[in-house]
Amino acid sequence: MAIYPFLVAAYTKNIYFHGNRKFSGIPEEYHEPVKQQGAKDYDYQAINLAFEKGYITQEEFDETLNYKYPDGVPPIEELETWSEEKTK
Repeated sequence: MAIYPFLVAAYTKNIYFHGNRKFSGIPEEYHEPVKQQGAKDYDYQAINLAFEKGYITQEEFDETLNYKYPDGVPPIEELETWSEEKTK
């Protein structure tokens, strides 16, 4: 089955930003492209917020971060910014 970029973009926004879709509700062949797009489009804070709100599962969160940070660690500047936001 062909992967359509406009669907990847729509699924990504609806899962990570709006929370009105789940990975279980989209075709399986879109799961990895959507996680890759989520890693590209959103920073750590946004991905973490999607997890905290229950939009994505722990496994989906981990897999998205694996695409975003292939070395496994976010840049310290990004974590510091996120930490400062959480303490406000």
